[in-house]
Amino acid sequence: YDKSHLDHAVFIDYNADDYWEQIDKMDKSKVYLVYCHSGGRSGKTVDYMKEHGFTEAHNLEGGIIAWKRAGYDVVRD
Repeated sequence: YDKSHLDHAVFIDYNADDYWEQIDKMDKSKVYLVYCHSGGRSGKTVDYMKEHGFTEAHNLEGGIIAWKRAGYDVVRD
C-alpha cells in the first residue's frame, strides 16, 4: 500500500490479529473491490466475505500487479 495503491483504497493489514474482525464490521450491503499484491490474500478475503453475508465483494484477479500491467493508474506515495 505504501508503494502504490488504488485511489480511495482503504488499507487493512491481512496480518493484523483483528483482521477478520475488521472485515466483519464493514457494511455488508456496500460494493467492495478487494485486492492485494498478487491476488491470493484478497481471494481468501472475498471468499470469507461472501460466506459471511457480503452481497457485493469482488477480488481483483492478479492483484495490483495485474492492474498496473494493464496500464491502469495507481497512487504512489
